[in-house]
Amino acid sequence: MDFATLLRKVKLVMPSLINTNAAKQPETHPDWHCDQLTLTVLLNGALGPKAMAEMLAATEPGSAAQGMTVHDLLPRLHLACREVPAVAGAVAAHLDRRFRREINKLRRLNPEAAQARLIGGGYRVGALWACLRHQNEAVRGMAGPLAAEMLGQGMACLRPWLVSDDHARQMGLDAGQRTSLGRGGRRRSGGRGACAVSAQCACCPLQGLKVAVIGGLERMEGSYCQAIDKLGGQCSFHPGHVRGGSRRLRQIVIKSDVVVFITSVNSHGALATVKAECKKAGKPFIALGRTGVGSLEEMLLEFAA
Repeated sequence: MDFATLLRKVKLVMPSLINTNAAKQPETHPDWHCDQLTLTVLLNGALGPKAMAEMLAATEPGSAAQGMTVHDLLPRLHLACREVPAVAGAVAAHLDRRFRREINKLRRLNPEAAQARLIGGGYRVGALWACLRHQNEAVRGMAGPLAAEMLGQGMACLRPWLVSDDHARQMGLDAGQRTSLGRGGRRRSGGRGACAVSAQCACCPLQGLKVAVIGGLERMEGSYCQAIDKLGGQCSFHPGHVRGGSRRLRQIVIKSDVVVFITSVNSHGALATVKAECKKAGKPFIALGRTGVGSLEEMLLEFAA
């Protein structure tokens, strides 16, 4: 091949290489040393006690972290994220995997559209992480207001714990942030957000709700119930089989406050039974096309917002 032919081929390839490089978005990671309130809300909403304990295990081998509550684990994990890069990296990788869809959706929008999408969106932990990972500084600046909105809706039971002297000092919250949190808690007293803080529930958008999960993978029953328990709800599960009769299925639907029907692993008989019972009793019916726990959590958070 002569030099002229080689040069022509290089010129043909170069534009595609340039476009490929231009399409790559710069990776951004949250600064764990600033805006402690936002990152507290993020960790509290995105990770349960088991996940927090696993993240801490790398820095505290042989510790009793597995038996601790969210209230004990949260400040320790936050401190580890600030001081141990490996822990911050592990948390970021976990959240990237869990909220990849939200990250990609937000990155495809221009900054103005991304900010508009975030405003008034309600309780969405995935959106908060996507906001912190966005390449545009103005969009990242929406993280603080979004975290405050989440505290006002699904995480109001975190307020009394945050404003206490010991925990506020551990989390690095200043006097202004504590005062603002206290005012927000009083404004919403009497609503769902006024639930008492328990040792096991630092985040309870489904507080007191009975959630029926119909269908899905039977081996995932424990994971489904754990996810709902983490959000403050009570879970009942039915695999969707009605060959032996639909009485138990009907009873589960009747006793629940909201029904999640996983369409990808289920039966037509179960669908007809559940929809009829929900319509008759006026119960919310949520159709979910995926079997994963992350999809279930995301759908329930949207419902609770």
